[in-house]
Amino acid sequence: MPLLLQDVQGPEDREMLARLAASVDVQDVQSADSEAAIEKYLRSVLAVENILTLDRLRQEVAVKERLSVKAKSPRRALSSPSVNRVRNEITRSIDLHLKALARFGLAGA
Repeated sequence: MPLLLQDVQGPEDREMLARLAASVDVQDVQSADSEAAIEKYLRSVLAVENILTLDRLRQEVAVKERLSVKAKSPRRALSSPSVNRVRNEITRSIDLHLKALARFGLAGA
């Protein structure tokens, strides 16, 4: 039996159904009214549980997505072609300066 949001009654209705379900004697369990009240109460409780479970799952997915985005960002920046290009240009520039200094005998100074 699928539980729908419309099956959830207000807090007063759930409280009344809970009291009715708790007050049912063992002999009265066979009556259709008490069975219907218990079933209606259980449906409303299960509907609330389903809503809370779905909300918890949505929150877990949102947290995992945020964490994966944070974890991927630095790696992506470090591996981007522009960072590698700048690093290579700096290395070449340093090499050229060292060669120029070596030509003038200033590399070891």
